[in-house]
Amino acid sequence: MRTMSEARRELVERALELVEVMAFGGSLLPGILEGLASVDLSDLTLSQLSALLFLHRAPAGMGALANRLHVSISSATSIAKRLERRGLIRRSRGEQDRRVILCFLTDEGARRLDALLEHHRAEVRAQLDRMSITQLGTVAHALEMLVGVTPLEHDSFDAQ
Repeated sequence: MRTMSEARRELVERALELVEVMAFGGSLLPGILEGLASVDLSDLTLSQLSALLFLHRAPAGMGALANRLHVSISSATSIAKRLERRGLIRRSRGEQDRRVILCFLTDEGARRLDALLEHHRAEVRAQLDRMSITQLGTVAHALEMLVGVTPLEHDSFDAQ
């Protein structure tokens, strides 16, 4: 007989497996890749795309960007420079502390990212539309619980 701890561990592993299949190997992946190509973002690295998604919420200092991407500040600077050359972000010095570099999405970066996100939403919506109301309630409840235990990020302007 399994212990509660073993059962819990198995359920966590199964949930993780399902999330990975959905995100990386399931039917959503082709739609995400198609979306990247349709908005001329298909040549972005995963780090560059992650940076754009992070900056989509609010401008951020290089320290916060580096923390979010789990890279050094010099690597975050390189990522930001490449995105800036493509016209997707702009960097500027802080008004209060000129040593601080803040990154902002440009109008073009926001437009392309919004188009990508809308394409992704349409792909997910198409999958959800095939579910019954009971299934949708279960999925929504499960996602609410998952989001409820996920730490929120409040430091997008952190310039460390």
